Amino acid sequence: NILMTRKLPLNGTGALTPTTSAAQALIYLAFDSKNGRRSSYEVDVDQILATKQEINSYFGSTKASEFSYTLDDNNLSFEEIAGMVASSCFCEPTRFGSKLRLNFEQPKEIPTLLFNHRNKVPKSEKRTQSFGVSKDYDGVQIEYTSPNDDARINYTAPEAGTRNNLLKISTTGIRTEEQAKTRAWREWNKLYYQRVTREFEGLDESNLLSRNDLILVSNNTKLTTQDGDVESVDGLTLSLSQNVIIESGSSIYLQ
Repeated sequence: NILMTRKLPLNGTGALTPTTSAAQALIYLAFDSKNGRRSSYEVDVDQILATKQEINSYFGSTKASEFSYTLDDNNLSFEEIAGMVASSCFCEPTRFGSKLRLNFEQPKEIPTLLFNHRNKVPKSEKRTQSFGVSKDYDGVQIEYTSPNDDARINYTAPEAGTRNNLLKISTTGIRTEEQAKTRAWREWNKLYYQRVTREFEGLDESNLLSRNDLILVSNNTKLTTQDGDVESVDGLTLSLSQNVIIESGSSIYLQ
């Protein structure tokens, strides 16, 4: 269950060598003439390898970026395979321009876009607040492959207590207990800590976003929300479309 890939540079040549690296697997499969059939102009090798290092640094372990699976289904598309590989290391495959990249799911501080009344369809915004876990799930069960005997085994988070309504996830490419536990707890934390759901229809700017991008969204379901657009700029003086009250410690986000 160790994928065979080629040594760098990954240009379709060179001797095959074993690897458990999800990044190396994705790059090789993208270049493979029977799978991805991508050229060097369509795969951001440097970004994918840098993301692998980012994953390892974030979790403090090289096991977090592993992928171990035997691909034996001829009906799988490259898009499906890329999704399987990326999912094992907490990522999603994305395309930036014409290049394949990895998008690592992690906390971010700088938002990609700000949405306010200027780039949301009027009256399309809905805000829902919940006080319990979505669908009353009481835990997450991850099915993964045992590294000892290839058996399919389960790990459940939280570990203690009786679980009657588990969110069950069957993984592909996860072959270590460390990865399985991390995936289970990340999925459980998403369920447990999500309290507010926002839904709105964005205008053309929303096409710039990828899944898991961080965005700022003004709450236009409230009349007290202060947002607008800049009509003119004179040095550090901004003329705005709306009147605002700026208190000590407040911030203005410009886009």
